[in-house]
Amino acid sequence: MQTNTTRDKTIDFIKGILILFVILGHTTLGLTDMYSFDDTMNGIANVIYSFHMPCFIAVSGFLYSEYVGNASQGIFSRIGHKAFNILLPYVMISVIYWIIKFALSNLIREPVAVSSLISIPWKPIEFLWYLYALFLIYCVAYMADYVFARFLPHFNYKMELLFVLFLIIALTCYGSFHYEGFNYIAGFQMYFYLGCLIKKWLSVMSVLVEVSDIVLRDDMSSNPIFSSLFERLTACIVTVFIFAVSYFLSGYCDFPKWLQTIGRDSMPFYAMNVIFVGGIRIILNRAGITNMVLQCICGFAGCTAICWILYECIIKKIRLIDFIFYPCKQLHIRK
Repeated sequence: MQTNTTRDKTIDFIKGILILFVILGHTTLGLTDMYSFDDTMNGIANVIYSFHMPCFIAVSGFLYSEYVGNASQGIFSRIGHKAFNILLPYVMISVIYWIIKFALSNLIREPVAVSSLISIPWKPIEFLWYLYALFLIYCVAYMADYVFARFLPHFNYKMELLFVLFLIIALTCYGSFHYEGFNYIAGFQMYFYLGCLIKKWLSVMSVLVEVSDIVLRDDMSSNPIFSSLFERLTACIVTVFIFAVSYFLSGYCDFPKWLQTIGRDSMPFYAMNVIFVGGIRIILNRAGITNMVLQCICGFAGCTAICWILYECIIKKIRLIDFIFYPCKQLHIRK
């Protein structure tokens, strides 16, 4: 975790942008499920979901590459640290989210079952798959570091090799495992190493000033391998573009402080947004407001504002509650 004196403001900006996309994505996806809107809303959701979570995972890889050479900690110590920092919040947030959905089961479209609470250790609840997957991705990265450090300590293209390896795994194995954890690794580990490569190439990477329109053609979508490859390359291109443009702009202007704040505190915003997006949608629906544009604007803006006020003005000042999102930070404060 970055300290306040070494924080990369550009990374906070990128995370802030991505969190806004997460909120917008959950807003549009919920509206698509609830109402029979035209293809516009569904198209917006598809575009957002094509890159925002891969890019979030790439951010973790980008930051991870700063410490990849640190061999002072053993593999189990590093995994234990991530378990405390990611897995513990995952369990606490999952339980709280389940309790809220169970209590409001009469108001929501898909009530949760008791079995979903019991299966949290191996089957994440809805959007919380990201925290679960991120922990597993870190575990794989630590194990890969150990293998390379022991058998190929002087190999200079480890990140490139791992990216290509997991790209091949994603194209051939994603979705074929009974245990969802393996599917998360197969599908998203490649983006983690993409972030590592972006960090490695950043000093020599020319800034992308144009991006060609990305259109998934019917002849490609008919072949699952080509379709998957195209979708993953799309996510990679958009991710590289976001990083390149953000770091280019960082040399010429200051990013908005509020957006950096959202990026810095991305965990609570990610954890809370689904609850408020759904709540706003239910309230508007009960009030008879079904206009697509109005629903989208109210859901996005309202959820962002509520998450900001709730966390930045209240939760952040209560250590016991803030521990749910940032256990390591609170532990350091006490020390």
